[in-house]
Amino acid sequence: MTAGFYKNQHQKDMNAKEKWINETMGALDGIRRAHVNPELIDGFTTKIIHQKQKTSKIRPAVLWRVAATLAILISLNILGAIYYRQSYNTSQETTKAVASEYLYYLGPIKL
Repeated sequence: MTAGFYKNQHQKDMNAKEKWINETMGALDGIRRAHVNPELIDGFTTKIIHQKQKTSKIRPAVLWRVAATLAILISLNILGAIYYRQSYNTSQETTKAVASEYLYYLGPIKL
């Protein structure tokens, strides 16, 4: 096949593409904007303006359960912190006692 054949084929492809593009672009030419009945718009507007805002209500039983759960969790956290602090002080005292008993020949040990 020759270069002229490919050139002609390419020209035909380009013409077909341009034709398709022009048809696609021209497809929207005859379309008109939709008209809406003004009474319909007024009805929707008044409904939106006068619509009562709905508030969700939490049942008292659920509210009390959540409050009790939070109170229990906070209490457990506080008790855990107190227990940890006491055990930390006890472990330091125990470490000092063991160190002073078994390593007495080194003199006083500061931890």
